Amino acid sequence: MKLRHGLPVALLAFASLLGLGFYLTDRVRSAAEVEQQVTSLAAFNGDRLAAEVEDEIIAGDSAAAERTLVRLSAMPHLRQAMVLDDRLRVQLASRFNRKGADFASLPGMPPAEHFAAAGLRMAGEVLLSPERTTLWSIYPLRLPPPPGELRATRVGYLYLEYDLGVAKDLARWEAGRRFLVIGAGIALLCLLLWAVLDRLVARRLQALSDAARAFDGGRAKAEALAQLPKPGRDEIGRLSAALAGMMDEIGRHQETLAASNAALSREIDERRQAEASLRLAAQVIASSNDAIMITDAEHRIIRVNPAFTRINGYEADEVVGKPPAMLRSSRHEGAFYERMWQEAEIRGMWQGEVWHTRKGGEQIALWHSVTTLRDSAGRLTHYVIVSSDLSRYKEAEERIRFLANFDLLTGLPNRVMLQERLHRSIEEAAFDREELALILLNVDRFQAVNDSLGPGAGDELLQAIAARLGTAIQEGEMAARMGADEFAVLLPRCGVDRAAWRAQQLLGDLCRRYDLSTQPVEVTVTAGISLFPHDTRDGAGLLRDADAAARHAKEAERGGFRFFAPEMNAQALDRFALENDLRHALAAGQLFLAYQPQVEVAGGRVVGVEALVRWQHPEKGLISPARFIPVAEESGLILSLGDWVLKEATRQTARWQEQGLDLRVAVNLSALQFRQSQLPTQVKAALEEAGLAAHRLELEITESTLMDNTEQAISHLWELSDMGVQLAIDDFGTGYSSLAYLKRFPLQRLKIDQAFVRDLSTDANDAAIVTAIVGLARSLGMQVTAEGVETAEQLAYLADLSCDEYQGYYCSRPIPAGDIPEVVARQANLLEV
Repeated sequence: MKLRHGLPVALLAFASLLGLGFYLTDRVRSAAEVEQQVTSLAAFNGDRLAAEVEDEIIAGDSAAAERTLVRLSAMPHLRQAMVLDDRLRVQLASRFNRKGADFASLPGMPPAEHFAAAGLRMAGEVLLSPERTTLWSIYPLRLPPPPGELRATRVGYLYLEYDLGVAKDLARWEAGRRFLVIGAGIALLCLLLWAVLDRLVARRLQALSDAARAFDGGRAKAEALAQLPKPGRDEIGRLSAALAGMMDEIGRHQETLAASNAALSREIDERRQAEASLRLAAQVIASSNDAIMITDAEHRIIRVNPAFTRINGYEADEVVGKPPAMLRSSRHEGAFYERMWQEAEIRGMWQGEVWHTRKGGEQIALWHSVTTLRDSAGRLTHYVIVSSDLSRYKEAEERIRFLANFDLLTGLPNRVMLQERLHRSIEEAAFDREELALILLNVDRFQAVNDSLGPGAGDELLQAIAARLGTAIQEGEMAARMGADEFAVLLPRCGVDRAAWRAQQLLGDLCRRYDLSTQPVEVTVTAGISLFPHDTRDGAGLLRDADAAARHAKEAERGGFRFFAPEMNAQALDRFALENDLRHALAAGQLFLAYQPQVEVAGGRVVGVEALVRWQHPEKGLISPARFIPVAEESGLILSLGDWVLKEATRQTARWQEQGLDLRVAVNLSALQFRQSQLPTQVKAALEEAGLAAHRLELEITESTLMDNTEQAISHLWELSDMGVQLAIDDFGTGYSSLAYLKRFPLQRLKIDQAFVRDLSTDANDAAIVTAIVGLARSLGMQVTAEGVETAEQLAYLADLSCDEYQGYYCSRPIPAGDIPEVVARQANLLEV
């Protein structure tokens, strides 16, 4: 409803409500005034009338009193007047029909207790009936006593009853009349007010509303402003001005908002495109064959894709929240990963090959790409790690490397790999001033096997030869297939003697029967040997010389070998002859022991001997141990030779003990002997067979022997020590000493090599070394024996150092067992002198 239409309705309603309220209020007020007036009149007239009636009754003039009551009935509003005695019986009444009536028979009377209450107080009481249409007025009277009674007075009551209904009706009528007059005035006033408000307020507000509606409807701002009422000083005028300003401001804001909406629309489109791109990226990540791992800035994994699980073996819930370090491989040090993260953080990206540990412990190679993500402020927020599985590439790489360096048929290294190894070995040998040998092996009549049995049988034969060759290769050596029916063996740190011995061993292994799938075949292999640096100083030259030597060997005798240099062949033949003679020497009793006394430095008493093996050849005479001991070691004869020396030395020492000589015997152990697991058993058997106490046997071992197999060495040494056998390190200081291991060995003696003793009194370095060895032995609780003492000056120097024992030409050369008692006696005589 419009304001100009609703305003008169509102005013009319307001006037009606106001008039009705006034009427109701006036009516209630008028009724209340009537009650108040009648009550005041009754109170005013009651006391006076009661006194008048009381006097007339006491005077005995009941007729006058009754006339007074009748006269009272003519008063306004008084309905009836009665005098009641103390028993509430009507004595006098304005209505004669009530005279003599009992109280209980009278209608419309107030409750009897009100009469009693007025009598007790001796004061009048004015009451309204419950319907508020009747006013009761009760006044106590003093009445004369009844005839015959002695009491002076009795209490009676003047009862006046007023009718309020007529007066109230009249008051209501007057209120209605006043309502009509006042209502007409109010209606006229409302019409006048409506006319004023319609002109000054409603029409102007309607104009404001029309202008606002026009502006809200999208009309031009100028059209909407034209509908506004003129600005003024009143509130509507100011509202109109404010609305005009607001419209102008809203117009500007609408323009800004339109531009913002357009920008927002573009942003929404861009975000939709970005969301589509994100969904596409998520699909790409999920479907990628590369493992993708996303971490936060603190290196905690927050997301992985299915390819990550397939490559690394971990489900997403097993890695989320954990660091990528759980995938680290022991192939990389911690510094590698630190550099990776640092470079990614500094440069924004890192790429490289990384090894991961899959679930279950398997190591896999991955191509890692680490990229950093930053927010708009440049703060690092995430790392994205994309990993490609390199397993197939690694397998292909290994396959390519294998094909490049190994023979596909036999699995042995090929010519290329041999040449590379040969080149490195020559450089190492030249630097260390050592020798090396190259053996070229050629299968005899291989083409005949191919022609008769077919190429398949030839390939099977080559595989069988390669298998035997791989088994025969020792540590540090290398076997290779050169092509067709040629094989090669590289022997680092190998001279002519060992080269000849190894060639003979290899030929012995290869020149045997081969059980092929078609039929058994027996073949021979011929070898050619070249030596560095004797023949040539480069790899190509060694291969060329070995090939030439192999051709000469085939021409001479199939199944044999030849050196490239003729003098080497002669040396090899001499070495083989020496080995054969040594095998016969053991059985023929050509070997014997010589003993060199070991003497106390302080007292000069002989306390022991060192057993040294000698070979008296029936044709060649006395052969030096420097010649036959290496041959014995290379051929394995050292085991039987060492066992013979041990048994012979312990038997001889037991015989000396029977002769009263208190001596110990020192026996050298070779490295091959020391590696035998049954060594402690052999030593124990030798002592028991000879009947010699274990403490009289001293075993000498070189430093190199101890270091070759430390754990086995410790086991052997402790087992021998527990037996009571004395243990010594021979030629201490000439090998590579490890003091950390030395303190773990149960050793009793260090023997100083004669190389340090020879120039002891003239060379300060040798003197310092000997002093250090003696000091070391003292700190470890060991004794010291100096070897090679030949002069009194050397002995004196050792005495100053408190060295325990010495041996050497100054006392005696190695001598036969029968001469030892004489030397012992001679040293004892010197001691007495």
